[in-house]
Amino acid sequence: LFVLWIMAVFLTAYFRQAGETGKTLFRFLAGLTCFATVWIFYYPLFLYQPVTREVSQRASSLLLFLGSRAVNLSSVFPSFLKKPNGDYLANWIWLAVLAAGILLYYARAPRRTIAPQTREMAKPARFIFPALGLPLLFFVCFIPHIQLQTRYSVAGLSFYNNSRNFTFRKELGGFKIRAGQDYDLFFDLNGSAAERLHMRLSNPNRVALRIKNGKKTLLAENQDTENHILVSLRTLQKFTLGEKNLVHLGLESKAGPGTVFFWLEFRR
Repeated sequence: LFVLWIMAVFLTAYFRQAGETGKTLFRFLAGLTCFATVWIFYYPLFLYQPVTREVSQRASSLLLFLGSRAVNLSSVFPSFLKKPNGDYLANWIWLAVLAAGILLYYARAPRRTIAPQTREMAKPARFIFPALGLPLLFFVCFIPHIQLQTRYSVAGLSFYNNSRNFTFRKELGGFKIRAGQDYDLFFDLNGSAAERLHMRLSNPNRVALRIKNGKKTLLAENQDTENHILVSLRTLQKFTLGEKNLVHLGLESKAGPGTVFFWLEFRR
């Protein structure tokens, strides 16, 4: 934050010296910046990614949202986890791209003056980037970005959750979940033998918890040490993704003092 003004000086210098195409690119990127700023104000968790030794989840919330089941964006972006990362290829690729950009900058040819008629021909090019931006906004805002990677089968239920802070513990007979994050559970109706959903939440640290299915609240926010939810899967709001028939539950948890956990158990 304290050196942000330096970037502003360089951007101003670039804009004054850039040609018509460069200024069009600048306007397009400035528009994307405004869009991203509003978007992050709406969903500030996109800014954060846990990087401690206890958490080995490489993907940030933003990469998970922008990606999909077919495209894993976290595999092509650098990782800042504290565990050893020297064998992670994406880190080296981005360093190589940065080095290539520096080399191209210093090896660039002397700039030639653009003829007036060439400048007139370049003016329609200013509409290229906005035209490309519209499909991008459609991709980001309207296409559902759902990844179904880690699958669990328990108590006759089959569901997906990709977070590594949501882990199954055999000795506990349930899931140990870190507080302070929101978790998406996608239940596969076609792969589940159970007709009903019976959830038991053990919350000795009194973390504020809430569970929603679409606009329907299954568990109002509370800090009770134990909660039970018993509901028929068929009565919940569902949607299709490819050949899968899914029910989504949003499990919301607020941070407690320090690193605290709660437990989730599914019963028949």
